[in-house]
Amino acid sequence: MRYLTTSEVAKILNVSERQLRRMRQTEGAGPAFVTFGVKTIRYSPAAVSRWLNEHSSD
Repeated sequence: MRYLTTSEVAKILNVSERQLRRMRQTEGAGPAFVTFGVKTIRYSPAAVSRWLNEHSSD
């Protein structure tokens, strides 16, 4: 499985990378993420899709 970078997810969500980092610091405010090592943060496409579905204004 290929995980998405912060930059890629920010573009999908139409927010800045900085805003996405802030969302990550607030529990439940953004899509679920995984860490690889100390500084590498990635998002699964399924988690991003799920988050978008839960937070859409349809």
